[in-house]
Amino acid sequence: MTIDKELAAKYRQRVEKELEGSAIERAVSSYSDEYSNFKNEQVSIAHSFYEKACGFSQGLLKLTIPPADLEKVRPTITLAHLNITPEGAYAFTYFTSLVAVAVFAALAVLLKNWFVVLFGLIVVVALLFYLPTIPRQILNSWRARASDQLVMAVLYIVIYMQHTPNLERAVKFVAEHLQPPLSLDFMKILWDVESKVYSSVIDALDDYALTWKGYDDEFIESVHLIESSLYEPNQNRKKQILDESVKVILDSTQDHMLNFAHNLQSPMEALHMLGVVLPVMGLVMLPMISAFMGSSVKWYYVVLLYNVVLPFAVYAIGKSVLATRPAGSDTSDVYSFAKAKQAAQNTPRNILLSAAVFFLVSSPAFVYFAGMMKLSADQLRHASFSLPAIFASIDIVLAMGLALGLYYYLSVAGIIKIKKKIENMEAEFSSAIFQLGEKLEERKPPELAVSELAETIKTADVAMFFQIIVVNLTQLGAGMREAIFDEKSGALAYYPSATIKSAMSLFVEGIAKGSEVAGSSLLIISEYLRSVSKVTERMKDLLADTVSSMASQVKVFIPIISGIVIGLATLTSTILVNLGEQLKAVSSVGGQPTAVGGGLTDIFQTNDMIPSPIFQLTVGIYVLELAWLLSFLLSRIIYGHDETEKKWLLAQNFLVATVFYVIVTSITVLLFNALAAPVTQLVFT
Repeated sequence: MTIDKELAAKYRQRVEKELEGSAIERAVSSYSDEYSNFKNEQVSIAHSFYEKACGFSQGLLKLTIPPADLEKVRPTITLAHLNITPEGAYAFTYFTSLVAVAVFAALAVLLKNWFVVLFGLIVVVALLFYLPTIPRQILNSWRARASDQLVMAVLYIVIYMQHTPNLERAVKFVAEHLQPPLSLDFMKILWDVESKVYSSVIDALDDYALTWKGYDDEFIESVHLIESSLYEPNQNRKKQILDESVKVILDSTQDHMLNFAHNLQSPMEALHMLGVVLPVMGLVMLPMISAFMGSSVKWYYVVLLYNVVLPFAVYAIGKSVLATRPAGSDTSDVYSFAKAKQAAQNTPRNILLSAAVFFLVSSPAFVYFAGMMKLSADQLRHASFSLPAIFASIDIVLAMGLALGLYYYLSVAGIIKIKKKIENMEAEFSSAIFQLGEKLEERKPPELAVSELAETIKTADVAMFFQIIVVNLTQLGAGMREAIFDEKSGALAYYPSATIKSAMSLFVEGIAKGSEVAGSSLLIISEYLRSVSKVTERMKDLLADTVSSMASQVKVFIPIISGIVIGLATLTSTILVNLGEQLKAVSSVGGQPTAVGGGLTDIFQTNDMIPSPIFQLTVGIYVLELAWLLSFLLSRIIYGHDETEKKWLLAQNFLVATVFYVIVTSITVLLFNALAAPVTQLVFT
């Protein structure tokens, strides 16, 4: 009996198509290439550098690591998606420490200062303790970014399981529709199953869920509930179990965020005291301290304190606050669109434009300071406390603030409007698909149901999405899948939302099984999306007081207070410099010291006072650093690891804080200079 090869091939293709998602599909599709490519897209430059450094060090140093230490590091390396070995991590530690020993020994010999050796030993010990923890820190950073997506991961699995009770395809659905970084974890689950690391997706998912133990235990409980639904024959009971899995993680997210909001008050007060109140008190006293102890208080001490030490202290407090932030319910999902846009926008053009603005605005100040360098020592000292010098330094702060604000604005200008528009659409989407689901349950054809929906919700932002689908169906003759997913003309090409994309994917799959099945799926999706939306809004309400307080501080209070302090400092410095000059004048007659002079001339060390431009620049830069630090903290508290929102917040706060600071500082300097005029015009005889 001969077999018709063409006929066999035809039926083989038909069987494979009908068994989509089964073992045949899994054998054909390979996640290894997808996982590798996907991972390469997500790792940062620092991440990649660390991997290369570990590989290089391992090639130089052949180490034998105790098994106990290997077992501590190996799971962390795997979970952090690091392409290194435990031996490589330890080799990098020892190699870096040896290099540090050599460098500090050479410095000690060159400088002939053996205190350098002591400092070097401290640094080497610190490296030996710190470097082995880098994989753990990378993992913690990864988890912090991924934790906000756990809610959406559970939601996507449950939505798919309600539609098709196949856990492997549900995990694949999450990997395809969730944005990074959590999508990479689910991609690896599939890869591990295919590469026979695990015998089934249940085992792989169980092991992955356990990695969140102690970090988000409710996620583990939700996963176990989802898996238990696979063994429930009763459809109503199955739906109840899946609903409970969503409820568990949503309720826990809300409870954790409530505790976080309640515990946020004390760290914010500490941040306010350390970052604002105490520095401002020091700034008010600094001119007097500088006048009386000028030789002991160098200008670079002040710069080091205000522009290095205090910002690092504020950053450390902020990071400790963010470390306690629980997993949220991040639904920001224009990642693919934002990534493509940022690839086009984060170019040297933005840096060049920002640099051009900086040099254009600050050029008068640099010209003025260049002219000051030609003055004699006495003239330079006198000019350092003059109004033109102060306003020249203010001009530099203005240039820096505008340049930074412009850079961040250009980075997200093309993204943020689309993002806000899509967020408004997503807020209306659950209601729209609920109406579409009801129409489909009435057994209306999908094309007719979408057309009627587009007519019904004309005034809503989401209406345009469905209107594009209708145009593609009626005027272009496209099928439903092409009308929605076509890369050029599909509706999702104009509104790249992962939430909408995932719902429409299930909608198209459901159509193949009948309008009623598709309608039922959309009703379930609508119900879940509303639940997530309620939790998200509740979380924003819980954080509203803290957020509004921080926002007003960074935009208004800190710039205004700092500007007033600069005015007071200028007033004090001007008066003290004038008094010092007058005392020098009366301390000698004909070049001979007088009784009046005595020790009075030693009271004011005006020659060693911090010049007003340096003082103002130090404070102005500190204001900009606080604007960055508080904006970073604010964006992480509200939006999690949404880089688009962070840059948009930075753009706004840099521009607003800079304008407030420059205006208030200029007014107070002019006002207090006018008040000081009568004193500076006094002449002692």
